[in-house]
Amino acid sequence: MALQPLSDRKTALLRAAYRLFARQGYHGTSMRQIAHQAGMSPATIYHYFPDKAALFAAVYEHYHPYRRLAELLETIPETDLPTFFRTLMQRLATALDQQPEFLHLIFIEWVEFQGRHARARWENFLPQWRAVLARRGADARLLAQAPALLWAFIGVFGMYYAARRLGLPQWIAPEHLLHLHIQALLQAASPAGEGTP
Repeated sequence: MALQPLSDRKTALLRAAYRLFARQGYHGTSMRQIAHQAGMSPATIYHYFPDKAALFAAVYEHYHPYRRLAELLETIPETDLPTFFRTLMQRLATALDQQPEFLHLIFIEWVEFQGRHARARWENFLPQWRAVLARRGADARLLAQAPALLWAFIGVFGMYYAARRLGLPQWIAPEHLLHLHIQALLQAASPAGEGTP
């Protein structure tokens, strides 16, 4: 039987590790289990990754929805910032619905790695975020606060997504909460007395 190309073997490892980390947790998953799930020897994993932490970092990077977010930033029609943020969060939630296992990786990353991978990922994303805000008509003050606005956006998205996933009393609609959060977010970032953009 012919060996898989190197890229295919690495992809198989990432896929197997993703499934096992999401299902069993970081400490509950061994390199031997990942190798077995991927149909290869443990030595093969160490050809690609020096240890389990490096493998987890690669899985987190490979499956992180920021790639989808980067695409969404470029495809949302031109509109005002509140509508842009609302549309972006709705589309990102839909994308995350297609890979719900990644939520498990987010919690593992927070607990086991103290958010190290998340911080690096979003800090690398910041220049693109700032450029998109500028194209959407953000003023100089808002652009100066782009890092804080990105972290606030992530926080608001987390609340919105939790509301969608967990369900809320009938009289609290996730979309209404999203509208209120975005208005508050942009109000806080606007110059005093100028109101929401």
